[in-house]
Amino acid sequence: MASLFLPVFLTAFVSGNPNCQVLHFTADWCGPCRQMAPTTQRLQSEGWDIQAVDASQHSQLTAKLNVQNLPTFVFMRNGREVDRIVGVASYKVLHQRLIRVNGGPARPAKAPQANPLVRNQVNSDAALSVRPQDAMIVRGQSEPSIALANQRLQAPQSPKQPPADAIERARLATVRIRVDERNTTAYGTGTVVHTHGDEALVLTCGHLFRDMTPGSQLTVDLFHGSSIKTVPARLVDFKADRTSEDIGLITFVLPFPIEPIPVMPPA
Repeated sequence: MASLFLPVFLTAFVSGNPNCQVLHFTADWCGPCRQMAPTTQRLQSEGWDIQAVDASQHSQLTAKLNVQNLPTFVFMRNGREVDRIVGVASYKVLHQRLIRVNGGPARPAKAPQANPLVRNQVNSDAALSVRPQDAMIVRGQSEPSIALANQRLQAPQSPKQPPADAIERARLATVRIRVDERNTTAYGTGTVVHTHGDEALVLTCGHLFRDMTPGSQLTVDLFHGSSIKTVPARLVDFKADRTSEDIGLITFVLPFPIEPIPVMPPA
């Protein structure tokens, strides 16, 4: 499914910025979006890179990132989606999520490049360029999953597994993770790395689960043919160290067979 892939590298405003970036999808006709203006302006004044994207004017980007509700905040690291919040969010919620994704407070940006993009505004879909090596990055995929997928795609393919088959296998093993918290919803993706009977183990980012409480709901979306199947999931464990570790494991019952992408090749 084409909507699963993010063939976009956000060089226009990532360059020279050591912090995470946030795409704030909004529209002039959206009342809740206007309510967020004081909050986003406050965060911008604190050094956070929040780019307003008019969903009506940038329909291509809106579709690429599967934005279906406004406002939506898409958190980016190195041009890849790592988290998102859908709906109105308080300053506290946004600030905590920024620190979590960024691994700490906002850091001073490097000196700007020549002819920089105007801060806090995405001028056009054309400002977003595509790097061939990023064309198969899954939308919102966690960094451990990205590294795993890159390793497998770059490895020599055996005659028994043509590249197209390997890509399809990786796509089918990719799941979208949804964490419904009390006031917000966080999204991420992970990779099925192991199965045992009808149980699947998924590798993803740990920071998705920092704000989970006993009342939070964890689900995964599975993409099978042209259909999407949503099933409940369970958190096994996670680590989200602000300096190095960012890994999580979740499990769910398979409604249909999925071939896993092993973390290590068979011995």
